[in-house]
Amino acid sequence: MKKLTTVFVLMSFLAFSCGMLPKSVEQGGTKIQYLNGATKEDATKLLDYFESIGINDGNAKDMKISKEGDGFRIQMVLADDYDLDKKNLEAKQEFACEISKGAFDGKMITLDLCNTTWKVKKTVKSDKCDEFEFLGKEMSLYKEIELYHGDAIDKKTLDEVGEYLIGAFGGRKRITTVIDKVGDVGVFSVVVPDKQYYDDEETLDFYRIVACDLTKILGYTTEVHMCDEYVKKQKVVEASGCDK
Repeated sequence: MKKLTTVFVLMSFLAFSCGMLPKSVEQGGTKIQYLNGATKEDATKLLDYFESIGINDGNAKDMKISKEGDGFRIQMVLADDYDLDKKNLEAKQEFACEISKGAFDGKMITLDLCNTTWKVKKTVKSDKCDEFEFLGKEMSLYKEIELYHGDAIDKKTLDEVGEYLIGAFGGRKRITTVIDKVGDVGVFSVVVPDKQYYDDEETLDFYRIVACDLTKILGYTTEVHMCDEYVKKQKVVEASGCDK
């Protein structure tokens, strides 16, 4: 028995010294293994990003990160009963985009969604991230209106837009919006999760008026993007007939 124990200890030491045992970093319940070219620095960047957005909340989470081309492949364990329907896959693609922008300077992230035995169930990538119009923007709250904004919008203008939106939307119901400038055009994005309103004439006329009013406030042509719950553009309403 003593000899077998000695052999086991020796084999464990050799495995550790040869790098066979997984290397990992851990904080706040989140454990990230790094392998296949990914470094401790890469894993720590990811862990620090999770800490900054409050994911390291003490609940156990297992992830792996490996190098893949110029980007990274990240595997995350989900509960076996987690429903990977279209809505949740959209959310995970958004999550991959957030990781790409927040932790790895926009590099491609391939996110494997795994069961508790690390079997890959679905994979999403951080492509088409520009469709998520609030990524990388700061948020200010005007009553119940969440107003994300890009660097092109200064504080004075932001407050003016926020006060206008309180009057336009009533400020009684939580609404997610984004204001930014893309090239020479202002873009006001608003979450409209109920798709029936994308072709509703009364709703479209309301957002046309909003586009016209924001054009006057900002001093340059502004259009309204009606978005789904992931702030992905679904419908564009232009500032037309503003003098009527």
